Amino acid sequence: ALEFLERLRVYPGHRLRLLRAIDCLRHAALGAERRDAAHMLEDDAALERLCAQKEELTKGKSEAENENRRLQDENQRLLQVVREQGSQLQKTRERIGELEELVQAQTEQVSFLAQQLQLVAEAGGPERANELFKSYRGSFEDTHTDWHEAQRINLPESTVLPGEQTTPSLGDATRPAAREAPLDLSKPRAFTAA
Repeated sequence: ALEFLERLRVYPGHRLRLLRAIDCLRHAALGAERRDAAHMLEDDAALERLCAQKEELTKGKSEAENENRRLQDENQRLLQVVREQGSQLQKTRERIGELEELVQAQTEQVSFLAQQLQLVAEAGGPERANELFKSYRGSFEDTHTDWHEAQRINLPESTVLPGEQTTPSLGDATRPAAREAPLDLSKPRAFTAA
């Protein structure tokens, strides 16, 4: 810059002003460089912050995707469990229907056989009925039965069994007056058609 000034033909006062102008330009350039450096530092810091935020967001997105995938897998597993339980329930319902049909058929068979036995017993007279009863009773003598050891269940007084008479009482209009003697089913002809 000094060589450039010496080559110029200027007045001595102008040279000093020109030196001051060049010095101002040099300081301005240095300040601009400093400002550019400070700005670059700020930009770098902002870029680092943005990169850190991006990494956090990427990590959060990855965790959310993993959680979403896990929940979808769990949902699929639960749907499979529900389907299996529905299938088992359907099979159970079908089995219950089969058992109900079997019970109905066996009930009809037992009813028919009881009627036939009753007809045979009535047609053969009392002697035949006694023989049938003894043969029936003899077939179960060796087996253990807890019917004789069972305790009687006393129903609440508000319940009236068939054949019981009721007498009005204070505050209770359906109290049984006297219970009939229980039927002895161990005697012949105790089982009769209803």
